[in-house]
Amino acid sequence: MMSTFKFLTKFWVCFSKSKINVINLPENATKKVLEYLDFQSILILRKTCKYFRNFIDDFQPDFHLFSIEISVNFKEISLKIFSNNFEHWKKNYVEYNRNSNGGYSVVWFKRNEEKHKIMDSGDFVTAFLEDLKIIFQHQKSVLNSFSVCFEEEDNVAIKEELKRIFQNKNHFLKSGKLRMIVKDQNDVLPVLEKIDPHELKFIEIHRIGTYEEDPLLLVDHLGEMDQWKNAKDLRIEGFCISNYFDHISHFKHVKFSLETITLELISGLKDGLQKCPTQTRYTFYFQQIEKEKEVLKFIGIPYSETICSAYGMVIQSVN
Repeated sequence: MMSTFKFLTKFWVCFSKSKINVINLPENATKKVLEYLDFQSILILRKTCKYFRNFIDDFQPDFHLFSIEISVNFKEISLKIFSNNFEHWKKNYVEYNRNSNGGYSVVWFKRNEEKHKIMDSGDFVTAFLEDLKIIFQHQKSVLNSFSVCFEEEDNVAIKEELKRIFQNKNHFLKSGKLRMIVKDQNDVLPVLEKIDPHELKFIEIHRIGTYEEDPLLLVDHLGEMDQWKNAKDLRIEGFCISNYFDHISHFKHVKFSLETITLELISGLKDGLQKCPTQTRYTFYFQQIEKEKEVLKFIGIPYSETICSAYGMVIQSVN
């Protein structure tokens, strides 16, 4: 992919020597132009005039993205877009910043280029959401991963706007992996339900913030979703899960936390694993053991997970 400036410069020079109006180019020729541009170039071109905006919105060229990462805090939103060209992936992202004197600024990082645009008025959240809408509309191929991170707990307004984007999306976002860093379980459902259930294979949920005890993540409603049922790998950190076994038995690999383990629970896990048609592995962490001597006699001594002040254990099927 070449830069917008270099490509369009050659493009304008070519047609300026002829009597052809660029706006009146045949549709196929304009589509061919868009095939040479990456997602940032298309976003910039879309903002140049009404003609290109309407044409791009109608044509909706595929951005061919590899992954999308969204990171939000009170003053800044980072939108990292990794394209299929991995050579320069670290430089391919956009930052939207709130200015202390009002307005906002946008910084584009692309390959070895960095461009700034300062707006005296407007809102950085609105600017981010408008670009995100376009990206969602134009991403047709399957992403390797989609990630959402709320770096601070106190950003309710931004989270609500982001949820609204997902709720208004008229089709699923196709991604093989979904990674969410959230405050509580209320942030999980609006994102998960908009991921294509036929493409999602890996679900990863992390909790933001520090608590004396891991809060419960109720998986009853999640377990009824096709996205959850079709996924093969599950990782949950920072939450304990409840009412879980019927909703996780289909996963091939599960990593999660429990508040308390019991002999009945461990026995049920082992029995369930022996019935799994494929090899299955559960890795879980726990804080307490009910009837400790009986449990340890059944499962052996767990290893110590000093980082999270818990114990860990692996149970694996023998298929």
